[in-house]
Amino acid sequence: MCENDTLSPIFGNEFMNSNKEQALLAEMIRSENTNVPVTATPLSALLDYVILTAQRGRVEMELTLSEKFTQGNGVIQGGAATMALDTGLAYAALSAIEQGQTVITVNMQTQFYRPIFPGRQRIRAWIDKPGRKLLFCIAELIDQDERVLARAESPLLVTSLND
Repeated sequence: MCENDTLSPIFGNEFMNSNKEQALLAEMIRSENTNVPVTATPLSALLDYVILTAQRGRVEMELTLSEKFTQGNGVIQGGAATMALDTGLAYAALSAIEQGQTVITVNMQTQFYRPIFPGRQRIRAWIDKPGRKLLFCIAELIDQDERVLARAESPLLVTSLND
């Protein structure tokens, strides 16, 4: 797990505000706010994202995977769960990069441990290993009983928004 002080030498003290989600994370970290709804994108509104906590390199959030995302057997389709995990990975990375930068998911490996049923889910995501150009991140989808339902790992490429 990533400690805030390990990111400072890599990313400096000035970070974020490049997009609405990144600015929201920066403000949450600065003010230590919790339970902040995210409405910056159509996807965040559709899934009713709420960032529960944010620290530099770490986020915890909730979202709703509704019946709209189920397959024939009544469980959430794997791609929908992967989409939610990818958001957690991105938010963890966005919480730690500098203003004018963004991240791109390079490759993502997802493991599914249990069926995921429609409803409110929680995601924990963190930067596991920071680097100058790649951030190795992990996200877990957790149910109400604190069981890990799925886990994703990905390197995220740090790039300039002007590239």
